[in-house]
Amino acid sequence: MLGLALQNTLGDLFSGIALNVGRPYVLGNWIILSDGTEGRVIETNWQSTHLLTAAHDVVAVPNSLLAEIGVNKCQ
Repeated sequence: MLGLALQNTLGDLFSGIALNVGRPYVLGNWIILSDGTEGRVIETNWQSTHLLTAAHDVVAVPNSLLAEIGVNKCQ
């Protein structure tokens, strides 16, 4: 029962570790997600990555979702 309750949290934790070790992006990089969301990385932690969009909105994306859909860096 506890494992099911913690499934999303543990997924975010391990995805966050993998993203921080693999470093597909760093603070300040502009990235595009497969759903078309584009923004500059302003924060990354064990649970989520925060993007600042061109419209000055902050989008918090769970790391498990980033690991699943992939990330493209802009030049």
